[in-house]
Amino acid sequence: MKILKNVGLVLGIVFSIFSVSFMVLAWSAPSSAPTGGNVAIPINESSASQVKSGALGVSLLQAENNILVGTTDTTKATIYSKTTQNNPLRIDGQCGCENYYWFNGSSWKRAMTKGSMYPALFIEKGTNNVGIGHISIGNELPPLSAKLHVAQANMAVSPFHVQHKEYVGPGFSSDQAWRWATSLFIAPYTANVGIGTANPQSKLHVAGDMIVDGNISIGTANPQSKLHIAGDMIVDGSIQAVAYYYPSDIRLKKEIKPIDNNVLERVLSLEPVRFKWINNDVEDIGLIAQDVEVLFPELVGSNNNGEKSIDYAKLTVFLIESLKEQQKEIDNLKSSFE
Repeated sequence: MKILKNVGLVLGIVFSIFSVSFMVLAWSAPSSAPTGGNVAIPINESSASQVKSGALGVSLLQAENNILVGTTDTTKATIYSKTTQNNPLRIDGQCGCENYYWFNGSSWKRAMTKGSMYPALFIEKGTNNVGIGHISIGNELPPLSAKLHVAQANMAVSPFHVQHKEYVGPGFSSDQAWRWATSLFIAPYTANVGIGTANPQSKLHVAGDMIVDGNISIGTANPQSKLHIAGDMIVDGSIQAVAYYYPSDIRLKKEIKPIDNNVLERVLSLEPVRFKWINNDVEDIGLIAQDVEVLFPELVGSNNNGEKSIDYAKLTVFLIESLKEQQKEIDNLKSSFE
């Protein structure tokens, strides 16, 4: 019996030594007071706020409530960063998406693919401008040029596409009654902007009506009317207006002199014709530009393709002068019979 008690005592001592050794190996308390305000217990030993000076490396950071950077205010957001020294947010990602293309005359061909690490999402300090896919220059970032700056390195992918759900019917509860439609789209390769279309055919393509409260300028930064175009305009169709006015103020002119004589003879040489347009087979009437150019070169112009056009409005000036010449001849005839 005494032997059994001794064996039990020995086993108890061995078990106690093993337990203490395990706890010592699991965690050893610091032998001196921590510096820099660090807590004296492990980071998982207390529910109170704790401080770790210097870097803290973890393989996984999981938060049940808030992640705070530079602040202790838990009321702002789940992830809240407050700083004036650094950029509030920067998320980098590796992407082999810098694809460069060239146009071979009929289609776009990929010339090169380049992979790099770049900021996928970036908030700039000082301005709070947001960059998406912004390409870095070395270790620095170029300044963001707008509140939202999207930099797309892959020409084959649209840098910006905004969609909305539109009703196509019938009913309202069925998914088939609604479809995704394009609100705003920037086309790959061309950077054409589409509003209401994902296939813009020009730099700005609006599919639908457009209302502009203000002036529209094309080719000028200082529009003087609701529509101000500085340059030429091509219209495939009709233009209707209450009146057409041409600048003619004498204060805008110099070297003023009369129209040349013998205008009547040249006007009488003009040959009005009836014809059909080749592009749409529509019948029309008018003059042949090449014929008019021989008689009145001031009235004829050419576009980049060499196609000629007639300024019919200025033709009235020569018609007025021809009437005056004709009236002078009539007056001379009357005088000869008196």
